[in-house]
Amino acid sequence: MTGRYIVYPYPKDAEQPYDIAFQLTKDATEVPSEQGILKHQAERTLMVLRGMFQPKDARFRGYYEELLGLSRYGLVGETAQPVLAMGTLQNLQERVFDTEKGRMISAHMQKIIGWLFFILLAVGVAGTLAVCGVNWLMGIDQDPIKSHLPLILVLPGLLAGLSFSSFLRCRAVTFFDLHAIDADRFTPPMRAIFALILLFLTGAFLKAGVFEISIGEVHLSQFDANGLSAFIFGAFVGFSQEPLISRIESISKAAAPKD
Repeated sequence: MTGRYIVYPYPKDAEQPYDIAFQLTKDATEVPSEQGILKHQAERTLMVLRGMFQPKDARFRGYYEELLGLSRYGLVGETAQPVLAMGTLQNLQERVFDTEKGRMISAHMQKIIGWLFFILLAVGVAGTLAVCGVNWLMGIDQDPIKSHLPLILVLPGLLAGLSFSSFLRCRAVTFFDLHAIDADRFTPPMRAIFALILLFLTGAFLKAGVFEISIGEVHLSQFDANGLSAFIFGAFVGFSQEPLISRIESISKAAAPKD
């Protein structure tokens, strides 16, 4: 098969030096589907690699040279082999995925947990200060932490549930997700705010007797009086947030105008 492209790297002094240019040959009137697919997949792969590594990283340069070579093999010259090049590209993607998945997920989870921890910590501190202020205004002399310990344990449970649900989602990522895991989803601050709103609503319904949630012998409506119930209540809300977010996003995507 005759290649329909001229493939070459961008100059070293270019704004984005480690990029690949795909230029049609002068006599190219129609591009075979195999070559079009290979070009598209090579561009997507390069986008993922550039999102994962700094240009000066030796690993990136190695992957970049491989990608450039297989692109030329499948798209350039009288004996272009796009099918074989596509197989080589898939092998490259699998190798990068197997090698880098753990590192990328770990970095993503550290970011998620860090955001959630500081946001929930701020909420906990603000709530404690508010209770202290109310006690002082009303002349109540009692330790707010001891008197509200079960409620305080809701927040660690919420953090545990949110972190676990995020980890489970990370296990389903593909190669093309590695450079921007959850980029199309709620940001960590939005997740925390959504979880707190869901926590307050669920707690209000439980205390109003609208419904009861029992896990074994633990009744979640007792979250304000029992430390174990409080922790499990927070974890339950945090873990159940993921299917709700997925449902909201599926509805928004279905309602979005299509080109």
